[in-house]
Amino acid sequence: MKILPFKGLKTGVLAILVILIVSAMLLVDIVMIKIAEADLLSAKVREGFLLLSLISGSIKGNAYERDSSKSMELIEKELHSSGFTTVLLRASDTDDEKIIGKWGSALQEARHDGLKAVSTKSVAQRFYGTRWGVVWFSPERLIMSSPISSPALKWGSVTIGCDLGETYEALRARQITFLLFLTLYAAFLVLAGMYLFSRVVVAPVRKLLSMASGIEDLRTQDPEGGAPA
Repeated sequence: MKILPFKGLKTGVLAILVILIVSAMLLVDIVMIKIAEADLLSAKVREGFLLLSLISGSIKGNAYERDSSKSMELIEKELHSSGFTTVLLRASDTDDEKIIGKWGSALQEARHDGLKAVSTKSVAQRFYGTRWGVVWFSPERLIMSSPISSPALKWGSVTIGCDLGETYEALRARQITFLLFLTLYAAFLVLAGMYLFSRVVVAPVRKLLSMASGIEDLRTQDPEGGAPA
């Protein structure tokens, strides 16, 4: 029973070798992609911690309390420089809030995380939603919240968020280059493998078969094997 639809021995062996090598390279690439994805998400979390600390410190220092419009512009500049796109400032004792960016369906989650940060008095972080990453489903958005522990200020918590789509797009762009390299490498394996396989394996086997055929012909011509009378 044939596993692969190849007629010749040389073609079949080469096809199996190429499939095994390419499959191994793809498996290693998938593992490396997941590792790179985890590293990028960890880096994004660290950036979020720094941004929360910066915004909280600025609010405590009353840098954003003098002019509301200018304060929002400053926060937006800090957002764009860090890669985050949304901010939610929420009062601790009222429903007052200021929103920067488009939260969409994640707004309720951001409000919930802001309340959680105030109640626990610690930074809250989590990944929200699901979308297609590079090779499998991954989180859609990162949401981080931090309390602002200053009773003299209006705002009790700050929540930031970012869409992780750009992170996955950057990884996917790298994969196009890798797949092109893999295609060229597979073609090289086929061409070089056919040449080397013919010289190292097929040619000696054919030589042995030719020698065996010659010996068989001699035995056919001399059935008694040249034994003396």
